[in-house]
Amino acid sequence: MNKKEVIKKINASGLDKTKIIILSGASLVLQGVVEKCHDIDLSCEKNYYDSLNWKEERNKLGNYIKTNDVFEIGPNLFDIKNTKVVEGYHVANLESCLKFKKYMNREKDQEAIKRLEKILGDKRC
Repeated sequence: MNKKEVIKKINASGLDKTKIIILSGASLVLQGVVEKCHDIDLSCEKNYYDSLNWKEERNKLGNYIKTNDVFEIGPNLFDIKNTKVVEGYHVANLESCLKFKKYMNREKDQEAIKRLEKILGDKRC
């Protein structure tokens, strides 16, 4: 999904934009770091998470998440202090994205890590 498609999906989701943070690849798409993403990872506070009637499962890190269509949402990465607002939505800032991508250190994250380090002046997280 490109930026326009990500915004369209989120707008159509019915999610309360004041209660979610857009993470990872979708955050990078919205900030112009990468062109596309395949899914939309989100975080929210526990009470909002509990109110969602979505399928619950464990992710690869063992955390509980809920899924619906292209969305994955969980309460474990909710950090409103490290966000910026793009298109009216809170998105994880570039420093947070770099820290997460380095933590995961997956093959698919390597290009994003390089781009983020270049943009941020090679900050070490």
